Amino acid sequence: MQKITFAFIAIFCFGFFQSARGQEPRAIILFSVENFGPGDLDQNRLLLPNLKQLKEQSARYNSFYSSSSQRSTAALSIYTGQDSGQLPLRYKGESSTALAENTPLLTSELRKLGYQTSFIGTWPYGDDANYSPTKMGFEFFSGQINPDSTQDQRFPKSLLMANELIEIDNPDIPQHHTFAPGTEIDNPQSYKKFRGTSYAPKILQEATIDFIKQKVLDKNKFFMHYAHSGLQPGLNAQKEDYESFLGKIPDIPYSGQKGFLPLYAPRANQLALLQEIDRHLGEIIDLLKKEKLFEETLFIFTSLNAASDAGGRDLSFFNSLQDRKGMRGTYYEGGLIVPFLAHWPKILTPGSSNEDLCTQTSIYTSILSVAKKENKPLFLPKNELYWEDQAYRAIRKDSLKLIQKQSLLTPASIQLFDLSTDPKEEKNIAEEKAEELKALLQAADARHIVHPTSPSLFDPKVETPPAE
Repeated sequence: MQKITFAFIAIFCFGFFQSARGQEPRAIILFSVENFGPGDLDQNRLLLPNLKQLKEQSARYNSFYSSSSQRSTAALSIYTGQDSGQLPLRYKGESSTALAENTPLLTSELRKLGYQTSFIGTWPYGDDANYSPTKMGFEFFSGQINPDSTQDQRFPKSLLMANELIEIDNPDIPQHHTFAPGTEIDNPQSYKKFRGTSYAPKILQEATIDFIKQKVLDKNKFFMHYAHSGLQPGLNAQKEDYESFLGKIPDIPYSGQKGFLPLYAPRANQLALLQEIDRHLGEIIDLLKKEKLFEETLFIFTSLNAASDAGGRDLSFFNSLQDRKGMRGTYYEGGLIVPFLAHWPKILTPGSSNEDLCTQTSIYTSILSVAKKENKPLFLPKNELYWEDQAYRAIRKDSLKLIQKQSLLTPASIQLFDLSTDPKEEKNIAEEKAEELKALLQAADARHIVHPTSPSLFDPKVETPPAE
């Protein structure tokens, strides 16, 4: 595919063939899928007709980066337009730090413009009071809000539906399980206790369809974040989908040795979940088309963070990472690149593709630019990207990428790669590119923000004054 140059993009805005002036979407839908790699869009194990059609009708961004390996931080980057160096929520911990009260949120800004805001699906913050749906600006919420050790995300015991808690007839299913010695791990009966009867993604999909139908009736503009649990660890698919793939592909039982729930047939479950994602996507788009709303909708398909093999996920079987090194939890390309499709036929060129660097922070700025009917370029290319958690950080400037690790227990490490000549990140050139390394370290220091209640190993060291 032909690469779009920066000069061309500056004029046509990444596949945009006309100005956004005067254009305003009736609906803005962010369809995110968990644990979904760029290769999953192009896998050849299963025909996904709705994803295939969306690819053909959308602008595709092949160098689109997640802002964090943590789902909660990545979502916050979309909601605030800030990267993980700026945000107070950088890593999973026992407690979280709230956003500053004056932080402009995507939802609150859209509400000022007359959009109703809704979230349906897997809430990335659990029951964290600092990041409740209300505090994050969502007027309508349907999803799982209070996961605990006996609440499975696909077969939970309760859901918050239209802001009201409902009980569901499912058994206690642990989030993690290790079989006792002597368990017959090749016997499908050993895995039945990890599957309930009421399937949350199906319930939430029905809520999504009902919500869109209501918005069609009341003619309100709306923004919806539909967060599908996708291929997130704990890969229990709906029974009828899962059983249709049993025995059709070679499979090896996953006994939970890497955490999360055991699965009798992990590949069959993954195929079933891919089929489910495609079906849910198709049902939403078909409804929008039926109501003559699709061409008035800015529709974005992406994953909050990169793919991981946690919970028995088979990345190589589906070529999920393509040829990239690493996976989620690392700062190599395979741990950062996510699929990204954007569809709005009034402005976006169907089938266009580009390789220029872009990140989730641009979702915030671009959605608001479209909603405000501003004549500004969307999804602008970046020549510098930055990522950070408690002990790792990375910065990419043009083709050079620095990965730095700090630790209290093991030696620190620095890696430098030139992705223009080494896309698989195999040769560390930190020693031979000392000047470039120094410049990138200084740039990384400039991107880091100290949050007193969210400490980082990259915070400046405070010297203890000598005792008198």
